[in-house]
Amino acid sequence: MLKTQEMSKVFMVIPKDRFEKTVDTLYKLKVFHIIEHTKTDEYDIGSPILGTDILSDIQVRIRSIASQLKINLQEDIQDPLYSGFVNEIPTQIIKLHNEVSDIIKDIKKCEDKKRSLNQELKVLETLDLFTDSAEIFKKSSHIVYRFGMIHDLDEDALILENEHELKTIEGQPHILIFAKKKDEKHLDEILGSYKFKSFEIEKYASDKRKLIRKELEQNLSQTNEDILQCKNQLVLLSKMWKRKLQTFNTIVSEKLEKYNLPLSMGITKHSYFIKAYVPTDILYKVKHQLFIATDRKIIFKIENLHHSDNVPVKLKNPAVVNSFEFFLKLFALPKYGEIDPTMFIFLSFPFFFGFILGDAGYGIISFLIFWFLKKKMPQYAKFFNILLLSSISSIIFGYIFGEFFGGADVFGLFTLTVYFNRELQMIALLVIAIAMGFIHVNWGLIVGFTNELRSHGLKKAIYTKGSWWLLQISVTLIALSYLGMIKAPVTIGYALMAISAVMLFLGEGIIGIIEIPGIFTNFLSYGRLMAVGASSVGLAVVINQLTSQVMTGSISGYIIGTLIFILGHTINLLLGCMGSFLHSLRLHYIEFFTKFYHGGGTEYKPFGTKLEG
Repeated sequence: MLKTQEMSKVFMVIPKDRFEKTVDTLYKLKVFHIIEHTKTDEYDIGSPILGTDILSDIQVRIRSIASQLKINLQEDIQDPLYSGFVNEIPTQIIKLHNEVSDIIKDIKKCEDKKRSLNQELKVLETLDLFTDSAEIFKKSSHIVYRFGMIHDLDEDALILENEHELKTIEGQPHILIFAKKKDEKHLDEILGSYKFKSFEIEKYASDKRKLIRKELEQNLSQTNEDILQCKNQLVLLSKMWKRKLQTFNTIVSEKLEKYNLPLSMGITKHSYFIKAYVPTDILYKVKHQLFIATDRKIIFKIENLHHSDNVPVKLKNPAVVNSFEFFLKLFALPKYGEIDPTMFIFLSFPFFFGFILGDAGYGIISFLIFWFLKKKMPQYAKFFNILLLSSISSIIFGYIFGEFFGGADVFGLFTLTVYFNRELQMIALLVIAIAMGFIHVNWGLIVGFTNELRSHGLKKAIYTKGSWWLLQISVTLIALSYLGMIKAPVTIGYALMAISAVMLFLGEGIIGIIEIPGIFTNFLSYGRLMAVGASSVGLAVVINQLTSQVMTGSISGYIIGTLIFILGHTINLLLGCMGSFLHSLRLHYIEFFTKFYHGGGTEYKPFGTKLEG
């Protein structure tokens, strides 16, 4: 907690005849973050193990099949019932892939046929709107006709003396037009200028139109049945293969990771060598296990860490706190050795969220919603844990503010005691919010001072962080002197301000001077804790007043009033939760983190593990 996991850098030399056992052991241990070897004139990189190409092809096929059968491969499963089929995986997967591909092709053919049949039926349906007579379409040496869709038609532009009929069907103009044979070419030129899309209707323009329609409908019905049958085949295959496919995917993924490991290793004539990071607290334990697995025929050396090393970061926080690591992964992981701010976010984020939302009714409803969503989407459990704690904070502040859906009355059962009225004490609330900002920003400066002290020593820490405290003291002295609250000369304050500016310049350069006003705007930025919360409670009060005015005693009044109450508070709850979340997060990322946090760390990704997304 507050510190990232301590790491050690190791160098291993592995004889080629112990390579397979070593890789298996490294995979089982799942603690070695591999450093990729860069090819040099002296040492080349290793090559993938023979068979990698085949396994890669099988993995692609597995993923393709899973996509078609809607099977979730994120579940890391190795069912003992299917784990013994390792040698048969390629044969079974290729056979299944071909079977699924054939079904998909059949579905595609049927869907293409379905689209074609629907188009033909649509043409028939459209033609019926113009005429049900087939006589007018009989071949003639004197008359031609055109039938289809036309765009941006100006009827006055049809200067030919042609008999035509225009109908708008589903917002699209359709035209049936007859012309003399000698005018056919000119007619086509005119229609072409209007992006005319012709429908071939010769086979429909006959006495057998009803028979053709019936045949088309029968074909369409049969095609739909064929599609359904194919989809049912896919569902059946999905049920039959789900567990087996998940097991095969796990086995193949594991083998591929092992087979590709040499690409990260250096190679000599008789051995491989590899560098990796491993948590220091288990270093000697894993070293012992590697020695046992390789009959002590492995060289295992611990190397010193250098400042330029890109040491991976593994966060270590208690279970109740580690959900808030989500915000760091969203922003940037701390660098190795930098203070981990997860605990700070755990302490302040729910507090700010609850202070803004500040309604017990909203807090209870949001808690129930987030709890339900967490059960439905366990992959986002950490995110919903944050929101659940924030909802509890909202309930607590709702009790302090005496707010339950915007009022103190709890559905006529009892009345909350109002310890602090947000509507009537907004100035006091604003002062509290800015005071919270003062504490939060200076908290960040304390953490920043500690980081600088660790990394660059006391002098640098005083110049870069201590100077901000001296600046705040100087401004306070100047203000108190002008107000007559202290007898000290105002020049003392200005002198201290000048000293703090020089210190800032020495610590942070010209950027530090430019950012001097920024710290005070940071304090004022916390006023949003009051403003956003006040707007939410104001809207809640308006909803309650409108509800009371509508509920006049009639049944319709009670129904409308209830709808206004539910809809209004639902919208206000959504806006309140969104605003509370975004503004609380902003205060951490912009006002708090900028006082101490550098970030840019590399995530610890040990060989053989699948990390959470």
